[in-house]
Amino acid sequence: MSVIAFVNQKGGVGKSTTAINTGAYLVVHGKKVLLIDMDPQSNATTGLGFRPENIKQSIYDGLSGKPF
Repeated sequence: MSVIAFVNQKGGVGKSTTAINTGAYLVVHGKKVLLIDMDPQSNATTGLGFRPENIKQSIYDGLSGKPF
């Protein structure tokens, strides 16, 4: 198993786009991919076609210790 992280403090540098495209490339080549969107703006989530307003729980809930 490998872990790949795209990190940059500055916004608007293409982190979400790069993560989505890298994940898609890996899936096409038979790899299993888990993409975790830690961005408060949910750009990777929306980029994958999910609507944030329809998501009832987020990574925030898990990190803050709220029960599921």
